[in-house]
Amino acid sequence: MNECKVTVILPCYNGMPFLPEAVKSILTQTLKDFRLLLIDDGSTDDSARFLETVRDSRIVVVHQENLGLGATLNRAINLCETKYFARMDADDIALPERLEKQLAFMETHQEVVILGTQLAFLCNGWIVPHATAPVDHTGIVRRLKRGTAGLGHSTLMCRTASIKRIGGYRIAGAGQDIDFCLRMCEAGRAANLSEVLLRYRLHTSSIAMTRWSEIRRAHSYAIHCTKRRRLHQPEPSFKEFCIKWDRWRLLHQLVDAISAWGHVHYRKGIMSKASGHKGTTLWHFLCAAIAQPRSAFFHSFATLTYLIRQYIIRQP
Repeated sequence: MNECKVTVILPCYNGMPFLPEAVKSILTQTLKDFRLLLIDDGSTDDSARFLETVRDSRIVVVHQENLGLGATLNRAINLCETKYFARMDADDIALPERLEKQLAFMETHQEVVILGTQLAFLCNGWIVPHATAPVDHTGIVRRLKRGTAGLGHSTLMCRTASIKRIGGYRIAGAGQDIDFCLRMCEAGRAANLSEVLLRYRLHTSSIAMTRWSEIRRAHSYAIHCTKRRRLHQPEPSFKEFCIKWDRWRLLHQLVDAISAWGHVHYRKGIMSKASGHKGTTLWHFLCAAIAQPRSAFFHSFATLTYLIRQYIIRQP
């Protein structure tokens, strides 16, 4: 057996009923030699019980009190002894060749320290294309500085040494991804594979649906700190930033709330479409377009391209 180079980190907080499918999608990868670190972050459902039933020599299960995603990932970083650190969420599905293709890319591109893939939304068995993420470092950083997903967090494979060099995650709760990715981009080059290698599940209880205002605040912190670093100025702690955030002028908070409102409505539109509710689907997509016209254009273009491809494939 070749030297194990990858540890897949799968943190879990109340991951049922989707957790078994997420774990299975990793255990059935074409890359066979890896470690899977499953961390139960104080779940109150049947997640812990399920994790104890999984039998595979590549798995390590850790149970802890609830700490939040960022703090849990920092614990995983300390436990990671392999060259690469790969992320996976408890409700997503990794396509079979994901790890193999990411590892091959990282091994041949030594300048890249953080690598993502394209992803597609999954809702009630319906697969919806996501707007294409840039594959080059400059495009990725540009997206991240706008507070949008230049890198899909659950698609990431990173160099463990680089993660430890930047000090891991600085935000314990939701929205920790943009700050982490921006600091990793300063440690080396970033890239995305051009293939869809992960299905990102949409459901009403996901963090992105229930804690969006908290996520937006964390993303604003990441962007603010990036500007401060560029100007060689000291960065505030996240706690200090949150105090100032709560005092910011009403107009700024209103603009941010509208953006969050549009994001949630777009995802609700996908879920309504998957459930066959045409009326509410149109309403949600209309609200998303009003709140975020630029994002609505890119998502609509991605969906249209996907449908055209499907039509061409079906032709004799």
